[in-house]
Amino acid sequence: DKGSYYIMIKGFVYQEDKTIINIYAPNIRALNYIKQILIDTEGEIDCHTIILEDFNTSLSIMDRATG
Repeated sequence: DKGSYYIMIKGFVYQEDKTIINIYAPNIRALNYIKQILIDTEGEIDCHTIILEDFNTSLSIMDRATG
């Protein structure tokens, strides 16, 4: 899906259900992408969910990949 993805891990920590969602968002339209993931996973998210984000941003011109 154009270099963007998320990973969801579900399990038990101290006998409580926990869900961790790590979102790797593209440079362009990151907010829209994150909103769509949250909509798509709405049934999986509850008060025990931890959401992490990793925005794919370049720090300098040297960090950018060349063709």
